Amino acid sequence: MSILARDVRYSLRAIRRSPLFAAIAILSLALGIGANTAIFTLMDQLMLRKLPIRNPEQLVVLYQRGSHNGSNMGRWMHSYPIYQDYQQKGAPFSEVLCRRLTSASISVDNQTERVEAEMVSGNYFTMLGVKPALEAAGARYLARGGAHKVYEGDWQPRRIVLLEFPSVAAWEAFYTGATYQGLKAVRDACSSARLVSVEGLD
Repeated sequence: MSILARDVRYSLRAIRRSPLFAAIAILSLALGIGANTAIFTLMDQLMLRKLPIRNPEQLVVLYQRGSHNGSNMGRWMHSYPIYQDYQQKGAPFSEVLCRRLTSASISVDNQTERVEAEMVSGNYFTMLGVKPALEAAGARYLARGGAHKVYEGDWQPRRIVLLEFPSVAAWEAFYTGATYQGLKAVRDACSSARLVSVEGLD
């Protein structure tokens, strides 16, 4: 222990004698540690950690060779008819989906912003085994924006959505969870809503 304390005191005296060298050394160490952390985080996401989808080890990406092949979106893009051929004749594959990055505009609180979006085929989520947030929570729609009529009272809602959860506990877990709270922040910025929970009958 005394040897360690002596080494620490010696190091501190050396830093006081050469502050510029010490600053450069510490900065170099900080940059090296930061770069290694960033690289490991990227490698962990891309190579070490499995994607949160069904059977990620069976997922492959198809590219084409040659120019366009029926698509005007660049040499990496397949045309929609080619995608349909893959679906109908792609015997080695259990299922095929298509996706394309595109730019879109989103308006929140009267402010419009350009964002990157993704256009996907209708089987995108089912093929990947990704459930909608409500379905994953065990909920189901009983009414969703259908025609309605107020017979008594002065409440005039423009849209009504009625959901059924397996239990009050399931609803409260969904409501306080990170998934809903993240979506709620976006909804609250561009709309208003009334939310009521009613315990059902057995």
